[in-house]
Amino acid sequence: MNPVKNPFSPGAGTPPPALVGRKPILDQVRIALARIKDGRSEKSILLVGLRGVQCLVAFELKADKFKPEYLGQLNFYLEALDRDVRKPNETPSIGVLLCKDKDKEVVEYALSRTLSPTMVAEYKTQLPDKKLLQEKLHEIFENKDVEDHLN
Repeated sequence: MNPVKNPFSPGAGTPPPALVGRKPILDQVRIALARIKDGRSEKSILLVGLRGVQCLVAFELKADKFKPEYLGQLNFYLEALDRDVRKPNETPSIGVLLCKDKDKEVVEYALSRTLSPTMVAEYKTQLPDKKLLQEKLHEIFENKDVEDHLN
């Protein structure tokens, strides 16, 4: 993308000084997470769109293990987004389905014929130990340094 016309540079990748105008989205996230914690995921869809990157993303949070029918529901939302919300210059909407647990083989079967760009992932309700996170970050940066020296 042209760096002069790109609305996200030069600060891309740096946190904004304030999350101005994002209160409704943050409120939706808090409500959806509270519903998940209560085991109620029936109204847990979050629709997020950054018009500058020309893509809409539907996040669906489920309080239980992945079921193939969840993809049908998410595809329904994606089709509605593409027909009724997406602008002509934007790429097809993307779906992200977050479940408490998943069986990798079941997910593979369920995704094998889907045409929509969709991802299924597990979520954690508790962060890993701080020391473990630090170790993993250290490993990532060590590997990056090795790759940089090889190139």
